[in-house]
Formats: sequence, C-alpha cells, structure tokens
Amino acid sequence: MKKNIGIILATLTLLVIGCLVFFQHFFFYEVYGTSMSPTLRSGESVLSREFALKDIERGDIIGFEHPLLADGDYLKRVVALPGDTVEVKAQQVLVNGKKTTYPINPKGAPDFGPVKVEKDHLFVLGDQMADSDDSRTLGTVSYKQIRGVLVFR
Repeated sequence: MKKNIGIILATLTLLVIGCLVFFQHFFFYEVYGTSMSPTLRSGESVLSREFALKDIERGDIIGFEHPLLADGDYLKRVVALPGDTVEVKAQQVLVNGKKTTYPINPKGAPDFGPVKVEKDHLFVLGDQMADSDDSRTLGTVSYKQIRGVLVFR
C-alpha cells in the first residue's frame, strides 16, 4: 500500500513539474479577427513557444505586444528581418526586390515603402493585408516585444 502511494506521489510530482516547465516556455493565444485568415481563424486557439532570436525566420507567425495598443498580444507573419527592405507594389509584397511566396493576400492593400528594417526589429504583416494593423501602420516589431513563435494551431 505504501509503495503504491509513493508511486502515485512521485507521478503527481513529475506531472506538476512538467506542467510548470511547459507553461513557463509555452503560451496559448486565442485568435480574434480575420487579419490572419485563412491560416488562423477567429476563435481558434494556438500555441506558441519561447524563442531564440536566431530561430525566427521569414514566414514564421509570432505573438507580440505593442505599446500603442491595449488589446493584448497580436499574431502576425514575419516577412522581413533586420537589414531587409520591404515594399508593397502593385499588390505584391517584395522583400529585397523579390516577390514573396507567403500565404499573404495583398488584394486591396495600397502601395507601401520601400522601408528598410532596422537592427533588432522585424517587419510583420497580416495574411489579409486589407484587414490588418501591422508594420505598415504600427511600425516594425522590436525583439523586446516578441512573446513567442507559433508552433501549433
């Protein structure tokens, strides 16, 4: 009997420790709005992980906070890294002069840029550009503002 209680306590302890570690390194978001559809749908829950800056790539979806907005964290797609030049021209997203292949819909988006992304910042866009507050209106996202990189939806 004591052996079974010991096994149960050890299992519960490991489970609690595992949960604590998990919730220190992973974040859940609920998607609001249509700016990231069809990739992310309003009402959907997604999981992001803590990140290392070297791990962020073009095309990743990040969760970040913005000092001008009190609506909580935002989820947007990274389209340009520090040193890249971004522009929207004739309803095409260009990074360093080349058309991107991300699932972004620039239909209805006005021309923008070119803008060079400064050091320690990222340029992000919503997948539905005509319905998105993103780097075109809010400016680039500082590494300090990033809370996580999307890993599961």
